[in-house]
Amino acid sequence: MLLFCVVVAVASFAKGFRSGASQIPKTRILYSVTAFGLTGISLEILIVFAFQVFFGYVYYQIGILLALFMVGLALGSFTFSYYPRNRPLQIRTLVIFQFVLACFCLGLAFMFVHFSDWLSFGRHEFLYRETFSVVSLVAGFLGGAHFPLANRILLEEQLQVGRIAGLVYGVDLLGSFLGCLLVGLVFIPSMGIYQTLFILASVNLTAILPFIISISWPPSAVLER
Repeated sequence: MLLFCVVVAVASFAKGFRSGASQIPKTRILYSVTAFGLTGISLEILIVFAFQVFFGYVYYQIGILLALFMVGLALGSFTFSYYPRNRPLQIRTLVIFQFVLACFCLGLAFMFVHFSDWLSFGRHEFLYRETFSVVSLVAGFLGGAHFPLANRILLEEQLQVGRIAGLVYGVDLLGSFLGCLLVGLVFIPSMGIYQTLFILASVNLTAILPFIISISWPPSAVLER
């Protein structure tokens, strides 16, 4: 999985190098969207699994966790639908959110590692339980913010609005499909929750890497040497 992500990231950077510094390749944005879709649904699966591990009655809370995740998706999409039409700013914001999502995965791993030490059943159980509700809402918001940003970035250079919007939505769903398949059937059974979160963080970092390289090492500077 990580090898595949690295290959895609390198290919995306190579295409960007050929196309020039002023143009962001479509594949780079689409890979970023795929990573967002994969991570978003995977986080929700991991949150549900972790809730069951710590509390043992996930069916009592699963409706609330899923509902808050969907509310977060809606809030993220709605908020950034009104983001300023400034393409460099939109690209930077997309990269920042990808990095925040990677850090969120690492923070969630840290929380799960120490949660059993913090947990105390009794009058404070409600607060510990609702921590998962907040985490689910934040995961949804981060997962929903990327979609309008990616659409705005790609649509500024394309006239086929329906085709581009459908393509972005399609790769987002593809990422969600891969997340459900890999996390639910492969990663959690074989490696556990913590290692899976580290993999998700790495996937998002591979999506950031081509953007960082293109900023710090623009092709035009290399060609002038």
